Amino acid sequence: MANTETDVGNVAENVGQNLKERAEEFKEYGERVKSRVNELPRYGRDIFNRIDQSARANPWMHVGIACAGGLLIGLALGRMMSSSGTSEIVGISGREYLREEEDFELDS
Repeated sequence: MANTETDVGNVAENVGQNLKERAEEFKEYGERVKSRVNELPRYGRDIFNRIDQSARANPWMHVGIACAGGLLIGLALGRMMSSSGTSEIVGISGREYLREEEDFELDS
């Protein structure tokens, strides 16, 4: 029985030591995260200043990038809308939509 009690004591001691080590690691990790979070506003300002300086030095490049991005997004949205049908997105199938237009008997 003495051997079993010694084993249980050793296991409890090892678990206690492990818990202390993990608690210290988590505390250090929390401090690192806190310091990184405190650096975020400065990092954001640095990025903004770099973009601002670049835009002032070469504004037409940024206009071109914005236009190209808008074109790509427009093409992607247009393709998505045409493949699924824009009227079906709002819950009206194409045939129902045409029937509703015919009911109005619009003259061109």
